Amino acid sequence: MVSKVERAMTERQRYWLGHVRAADASDESTVAYAGKQGLKVKDLYQWKTQLIKLGFYDADHPSSRFVAVKTRAPIVLGSSSVSSQCALVFPSGLRFEFQGDVAPGVIREVMLSASGHG
Repeated sequence: MVSKVERAMTERQRYWLGHVRAADASDESTVAYAGKQGLKVKDLYQWKTQLIKLGFYDADHPSSRFVAVKTRAPIVLGSSSVSSQCALVFPSGLRFEFQGDVAPGVIREVMLSASGHG
């Protein structure tokens, strides 16, 4: 079954995602896996990095660790802040949870930072 994320990917990205997943799941080294598959290990590492940057793959399961986020401007809470609970979940599994007052623009800043555009 193809996930929503994989449907948004190019055929080439899906091809490399399959190899990256298989190499990580393999009991052998990445170099050995690449050799057996007739791939250049350099290409496998480059694609893994690219897929992670695009949010299509996360070998470290980010839901089990915290990620520091820096915003471009100070966050100022005021009367326009919203008091609630909010969670952002990215296709890679990266998850950010907010509780209490969330200033306008904070969620946008987190999304930009997490996607590599911040």
